[in-house]
This record gives sequence, structure tokens and C-alpha cells, in this order.
Amino acid sequence: MNDSVNEDIAGNARIAMFDQDCEPIDPLLPVPRALLGRTGFMLFHLGAALDAIADSRLAAVGVDARGYCMLAILSVDGPGSQHELAKLLGTAPGVLVADIDQLEGKGFVERNRDPHDRRRSRVTLLPAGERALAQADQVSAEIVASMLSGLSPAEIEQLTALLNRGLLPSSG
Repeated sequence: MNDSVNEDIAGNARIAMFDQDCEPIDPLLPVPRALLGRTGFMLFHLGAALDAIADSRLAAVGVDARGYCMLAILSVDGPGSQHELAKLLGTAPGVLVADIDQLEGKGFVERNRDPHDRRRSRVTLLPAGERALAQADQVSAEIVASMLSGLSPAEIEQLTALLNRGLLPSSG
């Protein structure tokens, strides 16, 4: 890219920046020009920016970003155990207990012992959790549209399809 294109993109882009304590300063600061064209950096910083504003926006639904992710995983992947859910989230099972407790307290999920193995806890999505997930999906779509305001809805859909294709293992 030439410098004028880089400057134009940097001037219009918005991203999260962090202070020395790794706390978000402002999720809508301009992207450093050094990140432009570096896909990994841009994806990382976009994710950080989304994370910085997601919890506050999702609070109205009754979940935080991890709770939203858990509801989504339960709705599609339906892991057979609490341990499998933790594995899909990339976190330790012990870390998940408090999160599941919160979702269970709101009536979004239910935790039961596996009838075939009483040592395992199964977590299932309840109708209230399905409704919360639908609301959280809407909030997420609004956040993404805002953060990627330079893209049309069709381009965001295309980006999503490309990311899905890139992240899924190839079948060949």
C-alpha cells in the first residue's frame, strides 16, 4: 500500500489501544499504521477492541462475553460435559464453575449429573438461555457493524464467511 492509502485507512479505522497495565484506554482510537496489512495484528486488535466494549453492551442481556460464548457453544456444539465445554472454551474446568453458576442462577442453563457417569456434570441450554443468546447475537452484530463501519453488511458477511473457511480444518 502507498502511504496516502495507509494514512487514509489509519485515519478512519478504530481499534483498542492499551496502557502499560494492559487495560483498554479507548476502544475507538485510530489503528497504528504499523498494523495495517498485518492480518494477525489487525485481527488481534479488533478482537481486543470488541472484548473491551462487549461486556458493557452485553450486560443488558444478562451475560458477559464469556457467558455469551458459553451459550453459543451450548446451542450448537452441545458438549456432553462441563469438562468438554471448558475444553471448547480453551479454559480450565475450574474457571468455568463460577461462570456456569452465574448462568444457572439466571435460568439460562441447567447443570445435571450425567446418568451414565455420576462424576460428570452436563450443562444444557434452557429456553431463557436461548432467548438471551438471540439478544446477545443482536448486540454482537451491532458491535461488529459499529467497529467495522467502513464495511457494508454484505462485506461483513463475506468477511465472516472467509474467517469461517480459514479457521475450519480443510477437508482435502
